[in-house]
Amino acid sequence: MRPRIKLFLTLSIIPQYLLLQFLRLHPDWIENYYSRGLYTYLIAFQNRLFGSIPFSVGDLTYIIVVIWILRWVLLKSWRSSLKHFIFNIGSTAAVIFFVFHLMWGLNYHRLPLAQQLSLSTNYTTEQLIEVTNMFIQKSNNLQIEITKNDSLPVHHNLNIEILSQDLNIGFDVLSRLHHNGVSVPPSTKVSLLSTPLTYMGFSGYLNPFTLESQVNNLLPSYTLASTIAHERVHKMGYAAENEANFLGILACHYSDQEILQYSGAIMALRICLNELYKVDQVQYHSCLEKINFGILMNYNESSLFWNSYQNPFEPLFKKSYNQYLKSNAQNSGIKSYNEAVGLIVNFFRTLKQ
Repeated sequence: MRPRIKLFLTLSIIPQYLLLQFLRLHPDWIENYYSRGLYTYLIAFQNRLFGSIPFSVGDLTYIIVVIWILRWVLLKSWRSSLKHFIFNIGSTAAVIFFVFHLMWGLNYHRLPLAQQLSLSTNYTTEQLIEVTNMFIQKSNNLQIEITKNDSLPVHHNLNIEILSQDLNIGFDVLSRLHHNGVSVPPSTKVSLLSTPLTYMGFSGYLNPFTLESQVNNLLPSYTLASTIAHERVHKMGYAAENEANFLGILACHYSDQEILQYSGAIMALRICLNELYKVDQVQYHSCLEKINFGILMNYNESSLFWNSYQNPFEPLFKKSYNQYLKSNAQNSGIKSYNEAVGLIVNFFRTLKQ
């Protein structure tokens, strides 16, 4: 690439950034013209392009890019002048910035889901306790139905492809109730990077360039359905983590299979319990005593799983991801995952009435 082009691309970061800051002030524009407009065509095109390919093209691309970068750093970067080095980095960053926001990243700045659904995110401690108990009862009932024993954890042998297919009914209901014009086929893929993802502390991710949703297949089986649902919601164009958690839980809730419902219910229960622990530890321990031992064993299974992969680099990955989320309008960073509690409490209280 010619130096002038690299200089032009490098300098283009400034107007791109200013344009993004302007668009962030108009989430209704992004909602109507991007998330419900251009993005619907982008996802349809990417589904046709990559949906039928059995492996993750995005994962493979990342692997190739990392190898290429390492090769460039080792063999060529030291030969470049400082000016050329800056232009190489700057032009590459400018292209990535543009493609990221064009393909998916603008969804971070759409209208909040609570506003779209006319749903409050405020709640009282009493309301939180009420919904927590609702999910305890629902989770207990499902756990007994599946295992026939309140002391046994839930396990299954269903793979990611089957679970993604089985979630279709839940997503069909979700689409009818909260339609946003995006059709997402069940093309969730097993990540080729499952082991590295586990060491980094991640359950899955949506590739923002190929729009493929990938799930870590090393996870405890009972968490797979809710993880798949979460990543498919991202693919629908809901970028915020709290919204993906909430809609993923709803997709499991609306499903017709107990395994899927259980995965969503105990995810919602865990989010409610985490919040209840912060505001009323007496009620937290009271709720904990009502939960079937088999469910607690599932929770413990997850803790043991993630603890077995702890390493000195995981906090660095988490810190980087935390900063990534904050730079994309999620001010709470990684903590935003648990901010789904406001949506959960208000939606399920309304559903009960």
